[in-house]
Amino acid sequence: MDAATEALIESAGAKDPPLDYGTLIRAVMKARRISAKKLYQENVIRRCTFREFDRRLVEGQITTAELNCIFAYLNIDPVRATLALFILHSPDAYFDPSCETASQLASETVVVLSEQLAACGGDFEPIKKGLCRSLAQRTSGMIVEHHKRVEQVRTSAFA
Repeated sequence: MDAATEALIESAGAKDPPLDYGTLIRAVMKARRISAKKLYQENVIRRCTFREFDRRLVEGQITTAELNCIFAYLNIDPVRATLALFILHSPDAYFDPSCETASQLASETVVVLSEQLAACGGDFEPIKKGLCRSLAQRTSGMIVEHHKRVEQVRTSAFA
């Protein structure tokens, strides 16, 4: 994070900058080489937002509609963004393949679980955190084993 951004965050009174969607948006914009001017030219943000884009981003003064447009234009996955910012506490985690995988897994789990529970009778009781942790460890182990097999195939293909 550069000094100007840190100063803006400090003046805005932000307590925990890594939890800020603005930091993530700036990181994605930088990675994809998209400027605030480009967002304005593409009608993603309004002129008043463009004029003070960094300040508004840091202070959270961008409308929900504009924020949604920015996410859509930059193709930011909101589940992945939330995992990166609120679970892993780092905007840089958004670019990590494990965060992308976890985001896809969470999204698909919600869909499949909803479909399967609809076929069941009675009230659904959420499972306890310990069982969730156990299922996460088992699922992560399967993902790691899959990764090892893929790497083994890649390695043998180049040998």
